[in-house]
Amino acid sequence: MTSTKKEIELEKAFLKVPFEQLNKEFRSSQKSVEKDLSVIEKAVKEIAQKVTKQKVSLEDQCKYLDKVVNKLRGVKRKLEETDVSESVQLNICKLRIDHLSEYPIIQGAVSRRKSHANITEEEYVILKKWRKIRVNRVIVDYLLRFGYFQTAIELAEHENIKEFVDIQLFTQSKQVIEGLENKDCTEALKWCSDNKSRLKKINSSFEFNIRLQEFLELVRNDKKMDAIAYARKFLTKQEELNKTEQQQEGSNCIQNEEQMQLVKKSMGALVFGPQTSIQPYKDLFKEERWDELIEQFKQDNYRLYGLTIEPILFIVLRCGLSALKIPLDENTFNINDPLCNEKFQQLSEELPYSHHHHSKLVCRVTGQIMDDKNPAMILPNGNVYSLKGLEELVKRNKGIIIDPRGGEKYTLNDAKKLFIMN
Repeated sequence: MTSTKKEIELEKAFLKVPFEQLNKEFRSSQKSVEKDLSVIEKAVKEIAQKVTKQKVSLEDQCKYLDKVVNKLRGVKRKLEETDVSESVQLNICKLRIDHLSEYPIIQGAVSRRKSHANITEEEYVILKKWRKIRVNRVIVDYLLRFGYFQTAIELAEHENIKEFVDIQLFTQSKQVIEGLENKDCTEALKWCSDNKSRLKKINSSFEFNIRLQEFLELVRNDKKMDAIAYARKFLTKQEELNKTEQQQEGSNCIQNEEQMQLVKKSMGALVFGPQTSIQPYKDLFKEERWDELIEQFKQDNYRLYGLTIEPILFIVLRCGLSALKIPLDENTFNINDPLCNEKFQQLSEELPYSHHHHSKLVCRVTGQIMDDKNPAMILPNGNVYSLKGLEELVKRNKGIIIDPRGGEKYTLNDAKKLFIMN
C-alpha cells in the first residue's frame, strides 16, 4: 500500500458532508413542493366541480384562478431558492472532488525534506501545498467542534478554504446546542423534525430523550397536569394511540420497551418531585442531563453527515504518536518528544507501543540524538547526557555542570564517555 494513498483514506467525510447537505436540501424541497402542488390540485378540482354543477360568474372564476396563480408563483419562488442552495452544494462537491483529484499518489515513503528519489519536484510542490490545506482544514474542524466559531471562520477566510470546511453545518448545530445550554428544546425538536427519517435509520433516541426532558421540566416547575397531558401526547406507546389521535396530537417517539420502562419510572417523578433524595428519581432531575443531551446531539449529528465522532486532529495525531510511543521513565523528559507532554500522553493512552529495531539515546538537555558526533557522557552520579548537552550546561553555569535531575555540581572533566554494546 502506498503511503500517500493511506492519507487519502481519512477524507471520507470531506465528500460526504456536502453530499448529505445536498440530499437533505433536495428531500426538504421535494416534500414542500409536493405539499403545495397537492393543495393547488385540490383547489383546481373544486373550481372545476363548482363550474360544472352551478353557475359561477366570470368574476368569481377569475378570482379563483388568481389564487391558483399566486400559489403557483409561490411554488416557483421556492423552487428558485432551492435551485440556488442546491447549486451552492453541488459547486462545493465539485470543488472538493477536484481538490482530492490533485492529490499525488506516491509509491513509498515521502520525506518532509524531499530526501527520497521517489518523487519529482513538481509532485513534491503539489503534495506540500495539498498537505498545508489539509492541516488548516483539520484545525478549522477542531475549532468548530469546540465552539471557536469566529476563529475558525477567520482562519478559513485567511487561507481561502471556506469551501473545504463545514462552517454551515456547525453553525446550524450551534443554534441547537445554545438552545439546550439555555434549557430550551425548541431548536432541538425542530432539528428532529427536519431529520426524522434519517434519525430513524440510525436508531437515534435523541427525540425521545428531548421529549422526556421536557416532561421532567414541567414536573420540576410543578405543572403536573401539563406534564400528564404532555406524556399522553408524546410518551405513549404507538399501539395505544389510533392513527387519528396521532395525527391530531403529535408524533410519538417511543421506539422500544426500554424507553417505555424509562417513561414508567419517570411517572414516579410526578409523585416524588424534583427535591427528592430517593433514587432513581433524584437522578432524573440532575442538571447534567442537559450536558448529556448536548453530547448525544453532537454524536447523532456527526453520524448523519458521516463525520468522525472525535476531531480528525486527534485521529491524525494518534497516527503519528503510534510511531513514537515507547515505555517512558517517569523521571525522563525530552523537550522534543511529544509523548513527554501530558495532553499527548492522554491521546496515546490506548495505543500499543511501537516496535523499534534499534534504540536511540536522546539527550535530556538538548533533545538531540546521541551518536558518534555527539557522544553520550556519564556523570559520577550515573546520569547520562550528550557532550553538547554538557557543554550547554557549562555555558549556563559559568564553567560548572549542575545536574538537572539531582542538582549535583561537576566539571566537564568529571564526565566520561559512555560506550554502549548492542
